[in-house]
Amino acid sequence: MDHNRELLAALIAILLLTAVYLPLVLLGPPRPSSLVGHGIGIVGFLMMLATETLYSLRKRSRRVRWGRMRTWLQVHIFMGIVGPYMVFLHTGFQFAGLAGVTMLLTATVVASGF
Repeated sequence: MDHNRELLAALIAILLLTAVYLPLVLLGPPRPSSLVGHGIGIVGFLMMLATETLYSLRKRSRRVRWGRMRTWLQVHIFMGIVGPYMVFLHTGFQFAGLAGVTMLLTATVVASGF
């Protein structure tokens, strides 16, 4: 299957997020505990959670058809790339302790999807 559209959309979203986040970093890096930091982290986490649960539920449901599998896969790919990136922004790219190890493992899982 060719997933260039989803990858391009994810790249554009990452570039837009970076363009919004970069000026904040130049003013003084937002702390993960700040409003911006929490917001980015929560949205990223929800995207990661939805990526895993909703796609899996749709894939396994035989009785109820909630749209085409192709569409669900496109959303799964997009959110599976953008969600972890948002969590990376939340951490400020600091990988200390258990949370840091977890994020590096998450990056490995995302990279293995390619």
